Amino acid sequence: MVINVEEILPELVRTISSKYEKLAIIILENKQEITETDYFTYLSINLSLSKLLMSTNKRAWGVYSSEFITNTVKNSDKQIVLIDNFELLMNPELSIDIFELLKQLSKNKVIIITWRYGYKDNSLIYGEPGHNEYRKIELKDETVIV
Repeated sequence: MVINVEEILPELVRTISSKYEKLAIIILENKQEITETDYFTYLSINLSLSKLLMSTNKRAWGVYSSEFITNTVKNSDKQIVLIDNFELLMNPELSIDIFELLKQLSKNKVIIITWRYGYKDNSLIYGEPGHNEYRKIELKDETVIV
């Protein structure tokens, strides 16, 4: 099933705006594109972050990645931030808990994450078991649109 992100965003934002942590996850097909609008800030993370990290000492990647995400979200001129293409942040070498960071940031802005990987039993699944980037993230209070 293809979800039209632009159509569901207004209702999704209304649903989570009153929460303390305004974080939601939209499960999308891998190739599905998102149309940027004036309604939200669209952040495609991988390319911008990889350029930054290429000029940074590998030991500082986690700090730079956290600062990059934090500053980018905080400096957004819109109250709604949609984060897409963020696989680089799943790299264990960064040593950051991206979902915990996004939960913290969602206290001040509405954060919508697109998830293009596995979803089963209220858990997000990234990678395959046994792979060094494998992650299974159990969701608690986050709103998920499938």
